[in-house]
Amino acid sequence: MPSMPLLMTIFLLTLLEFLQEGMIAFAAGPIMGEIGASPEEFSLATAAYACVAVTSISKQRWLVERIGWRSFVQLSLAVFIVGSGICAASDNYPQFFVGRMVMGAGGAAFMTAGRVIVDLIPPSPNRFTGIKFFATGLGAGIAFAPGLAAAAVAHDHWRAVFMILIA
Repeated sequence: MPSMPLLMTIFLLTLLEFLQEGMIAFAAGPIMGEIGASPEEFSLATAAYACVAVTSISKQRWLVERIGWRSFVQLSLAVFIVGSGICAASDNYPQFFVGRMVMGAGGAAFMTAGRVIVDLIPPSPNRFTGIKFFATGLGAGIAFAPGLAAAAVAHDHWRAVFMILIA
């Protein structure tokens, strides 16, 4: 059986990816109001996240070959945390925009990394265990995102969306 730390890494990377996407989507209205962004500007920040994410994912293999999986995941998490911190501290749209781009640079590879780590488990029933942890992270992220976002904005703490991601 794969080690529990490996399985938890797969689970948490996938959870974090879907949790952040869902929470930010569900809290979009209150976030826009707090940072003074129009729907078009908020969509532009989302598009910028996606552009940076695609670029980051395209360089994933190159980075992994040079620094290794463990360092890559740790670096991605550190960059994502910095981006989440920038978003949480944002008082205006330009700050939020920069934070989302930094989040994209770090967080883009979470789901991809989780999937690739599953593929590194030799073909056997153990790989299926990895797939179960991947799928559980995906489902849990999708399931918990709306409730966590709603709880944050219902208490006028939209920044908590990003603090949850940092935690």
